[in-house]
Amino acid sequence: MDSLSINSNRTGSNTNSTTLPNNNVNTPNLNLNNGFANANWTNLLNILQQLLQQFSNQYKPPASLTLNDNQNRNLRSLFNLQDSSPFTVSVLDKNGNGKLNAGDVAVMYGGITGGEVSRRVLTAADIKAINNTNNTQNANLTTLNTNEAKWKAATANGNYDYTVQFGGFTAPEYRRPITVSVNNGQVSGMTYADTGETVPADRQASVPSMSDLFQELRDAYKNNAAQINVTYDPTYGYPSSLYIDRSAMIADEEVSYSVSNVRVR
Repeated sequence: MDSLSINSNRTGSNTNSTTLPNNNVNTPNLNLNNGFANANWTNLLNILQQLLQQFSNQYKPPASLTLNDNQNRNLRSLFNLQDSSPFTVSVLDKNGNGKLNAGDVAVMYGGITGGEVSRRVLTAADIKAINNTNNTQNANLTTLNTNEAKWKAATANGNYDYTVQFGGFTAPEYRRPITVSVNNGQVSGMTYADTGETVPADRQASVPSMSDLFQELRDAYKNNAAQINVTYDPTYGYPSSLYIDRSAMIADEEVSYSVSNVRVR
């Protein structure tokens, strides 16, 4: 082992000599040839790219089936959705035959992101329900349309009177019966049936017309209201009484009306 001498000469001080060991460490020359490793990585990446390409060529996501209005309405009913619910439902054609079959997948989208919320593999019973054209909702809408047409035919000249009373959860003042007079299709007067006094203008705006009552029923059917009870007049077709509970989960949002003293002029 060689030694290294260090002399320190300073004015006014003693001269000291220190000998330190000189360790000569020979660092090995790590000159690795990475050619073989690089070649292996390149081959591996090429294989992975080929596999991904084959997978993308073979896999095609199932297309969405095109359904008619009745099928879409029944499909939404499977998910307990109303027409006004901010969700959409589509059916993925799993076997690619372009037809609605058991095994196809119904997917509901919506929420904050608009993405997938839930999915359901359709059974044979689901397919039957979706394709059903004689369901209760359609029957109720047909009955409504028939009675509305009867009312329009009976009042073609636009001259009639009726008394309407609201029966929902509201102040007693808004539950008073009101007589409405219509001439040439336009409301010509509104009076309280119990006193004969004129209904204030701000109150008149909330009094439903016959068209409003029919539309209220139609919306309730299309939106799958929790409960709908209606009685139509056998002669004129107007709804003499109706009760609508839009949601069983919400309290005190039910509405009801009764119509009486109808006089067609």
